[in-house]
This record gives sequence, structure tokens and C-alpha cells, in this order.
Amino acid sequence: MININFFSPKTPSIFAPLMKYTIIALLSLFLYSCQSTSKTSNIDVEAFNTAISQGANIQLVDVRTPEEFLSGHIKNALNIDVNGANFEADVASLYKDIPVYVYCHSGSRSADAANQLLKMGFKQVFNLNGGIMAWKNSNMPVVESVAKPVPTQTHNSDDVESFRKDIKGEKLVLVDFSAVWCPPCQKMKPYVEYFKESRKDDVIIYTIDTDKEPEISKEYNIQSLPTIMMFKNNKMVYQNIGYMSEEDLSNAINQNK
Repeated sequence: MININFFSPKTPSIFAPLMKYTIIALLSLFLYSCQSTSKTSNIDVEAFNTAISQGANIQLVDVRTPEEFLSGHIKNALNIDVNGANFEADVASLYKDIPVYVYCHSGSRSADAANQLLKMGFKQVFNLNGGIMAWKNSNMPVVESVAKPVPTQTHNSDDVESFRKDIKGEKLVLVDFSAVWCPPCQKMKPYVEYFKESRKDDVIIYTIDTDKEPEISKEYNIQSLPTIMMFKNNKMVYQNIGYMSEEDLSNAINQNK
């Protein structure tokens, strides 16, 4: 048997072309793999609409400012401002294994957001070509949700009057200030709802939508979402601003009940 060292200067010349093409092929495959995992997929309105209609299998994110979002957005979109100070913290509440669909006004900011998400480890990110302008030009529906004052007789969240009464008692009262467009709020929602029933002997839980209840949000100086507050005997005994895991929220209830 002949032992051949491919790295020896004495390697037979017949193997030199083979080694050369093998190296080129491996490098090409490596470069292609790197490009394929870091490239944003830009899709048109029709493909974007088809994809987001899947509902639970996708995450839809509007990366414009909150003001732009409220003036009109795609239904079920979360709002994470790509230029906001909390962008990285807010996207951390998203799931990296579930496809993310992003859009902005014309497609530029969302392309930047998509690239940032890929660098952060998100596996599939899709950008809407032309942004919400293209969406509207294709006569696709948008949701306008500019917050308007709510009459005091009408409450679209939990019963605010009951909340005001309950915080005066000895039993712990937890209020979750949130909004439908807030990603951390929506991630917390399932276990907040679960605790309403499973922890009812320990705590009374209210959820206040800050867009629908602007007056009480202003009263408690709510400036960031989500905000969790706990009360006893008409005094606030606990406050947390920002996302809380299920375990952390449960521990906070235990410590204050």
C-alpha cells in the first residue's frame, strides 16, 4: 500500500488538481451556508399576507414608532420600535425558533430590524417589501387604534371601580398594566390569566389595558409596559417594570400575600 501525504511537497502531481478543486468546493459550500443563514427574505404583499394568516405559527412585528403604529397597523402585529432604546430587550421576549415577519413604513427600517434579529439568533425572518405603504396600496386592511379617552361609566378592561375598592382591603391585589401591541405583555398574558384562577385564594388580579384606560394609567404614572403593581390596605407594596417570568411573578405573589 502506498501512503500519500497530500500536504507533502512530494505529493504526486496527479493529486494536485483534485486537492485544489476539493478545497474550492468546500470553501464554496461553507460560504454558501453562511450566506443562506444570514440573508433576510424579502417578500411581497401577497406572500406576506398568506404567511401571517397562519396565526399561531408566526410572529408579526411592526418596527415603526408607537405613534406610527397607533395611526394604522396590520392586525395582530406587535410594536417594537427598531430605533427605540428597548429594542433588544423587547425582541428578547420573542421566540427564536418561530418565524418572524417584520414591516415598517416603506421597508427600510424593517430590513435593518431583520438583519439585527438574524444576528441575535432568530432562524427565520421575513421583511415586507415596500412596507405598510405597499400593503395599503394593495388595498389590504389596517387597524387604527389611536387611544381615545374612555367615558368613566364604561370600562373596556377589568372593572376599574372594583379594582379601586379591592386595593383598600387586606387581601393582596395585583394589577397588570399592559397593551395588545406590547410583546412582553403578550408573552406574560397566559400565566397572568392562569394565576387569576389558580392563585385566587392568595391574590386578586386585574389586567388594565393602558390604551383603553388612559386615565387610570396616567393616575399611576405608567410610562413603560408591562408594569406590575401590588397593593394592600390601599398602599402599593410591590412594583416591577418590564417582563417577568412565570416563576418570578409567582415568587413575588408569595412574598407579598
